[in-house]
Amino acid sequence: MINAGVYVFSPSIFKRIDAGRKVFVQEILPKLANSDQLQSCLLSGHWVKMTDVSSYLGAVGPHLEMMRFMKPEGLAGPPDDGSYEVRGDVMVHPSASVGAGCVLGPRVVIGANCKVGDGVRLESTTLLEGAEVQAHALVKDSLIGWRCVVGQWSYVTASVFGEEVHVAESLLVRGATVLPHKELFDSIRQSQIVI
Repeated sequence: MINAGVYVFSPSIFKRIDAGRKVFVQEILPKLANSDQLQSCLLSGHWVKMTDVSSYLGAVGPHLEMMRFMKPEGLAGPPDDGSYEVRGDVMVHPSASVGAGCVLGPRVVIGANCKVGDGVRLESTTLLEGAEVQAHALVKDSLIGWRCVVGQWSYVTASVFGEEVHVAESLLVRGATVLPHKELFDSIRQSQIVI
């Protein structure tokens, strides 16, 4: 058994703590348990501690692999017309569109209303709702936020985009954390935060 580290307290908890004093969970939980004021919720499913985007991307692969055995209908297979290729575990929302000649996977999640243009390559990447990756772009090891646009022939790797980030065509974006509502017109060749 593990402790997921999520605690929910009512404001009355502060009556038990001296003002200005740091209190650790190991100190307060036994007191609550002794007074029958402690409850727990046992989760039988898969749990992963996600503290940042890297841990999220690292958890996607095992989650998709688990889906292969527990809920395989949730994973994408190659389309009947053979218009694109699926490698490994991939999830594509039914409302998303995928162009001809794409290669998806492994470890790819394509969210609702996403558009993936012809010839796109996605690997170890999540596209959140409404994201668009235009023709012949390559996106690896990245989290692409809501309603972002990655321009055609661009290469995005090891990056995180907030909401509505637009990348012009034919750019290299490597190791970037881009805050919401930004437009990139120049390549980013080394890790940086775009504010």
